[in-house]
Amino acid sequence: MVMPHSASLLGASRKRGKYFHYEFMIDGRKYRGTTKETVKSRAQTVEALLIADVRNRGGHINLRKAPLLRMFAQRFLEFTEAQQIAQHLDLDTLRYYKSGWKSLERTQIANMRIDLIGTSDAATLSFPGGASNANQALRALSRMLHLAVEWNLIRAAPRIKLREEQGRTSLIDSNTESLLLEHAPQPLRDVLVTVMDTGMRPEEAMRIQWEHVHWDRNAVFNPHGKTAKPRRFVPLSSRLRESLGRRRDNGGRWVFSICQVPVRPSDDRGQAVDFHSECGKGRRPRAESTCYPCGSRPVLR
Repeated sequence: MVMPHSASLLGASRKRGKYFHYEFMIDGRKYRGTTKETVKSRAQTVEALLIADVRNRGGHINLRKAPLLRMFAQRFLEFTEAQQIAQHLDLDTLRYYKSGWKSLERTQIANMRIDLIGTSDAATLSFPGGASNANQALRALSRMLHLAVEWNLIRAAPRIKLREEQGRTSLIDSNTESLLLEHAPQPLRDVLVTVMDTGMRPEEAMRIQWEHVHWDRNAVFNPHGKTAKPRRFVPLSSRLRESLGRRRDNGGRWVFSICQVPVRPSDDRGQAVDFHSECGKGRRPRAESTCYPCGSRPVLR
């Protein structure tokens, strides 16, 4: 009768080159590698400790050489992209991890084996920018190492300490708001009114389309945000309603139009063409983007 976690020694402490190597099997799984010992008795002790360790941990530890962080990052990014496609990971989180890895790959830790990375190694890393940028890289590193544990590549993930960030220390009071609105040119003034009266982030305000403005309900719908909660209706203040009303006939689908895009009636084949007022280029409209026929970057005007 075979007892649970029984060990079969296939070639105990065999010398290959300078060092003795271990090779044993537990529950049908083979483990082999170098003991880093040149004396057979010491090699046998290392092998016995490894067998005991595998038994105690349930036989799920990978004793082979761990990959470099740079090599492991490829698998990590592929996994996070698959998670995002399966809708188990937010797109912003995916971008956050990718940006964090870009910062990490420029450091010396990228060429270290993941099983050798410790708390002190992460603590001595330096990154351009402030603490927020550093924490982006450190959070990506922490997530990578915890996945390595889950995938049985390392025994345990070290604790990665984050840098202290300085929070916002100032608020826009009524006097500051009055000065901003007094000196801000258009369309910046209308953007400021939208942000201050709705509580939206600047990015959210810039992505408002006219179909999101419900005049009859006296509300604007916020379709985008960092999480699902910002998807909500926000009441229109009298000041914001007046501000948006002045922009109502701008001819585009965006409230804060990047470029004025009048639509030509048709081209030579009778199909509507979007026309860029600055570059003069035209193309047939596509669902993913009809505002930037020339592919130009957004420029407020």
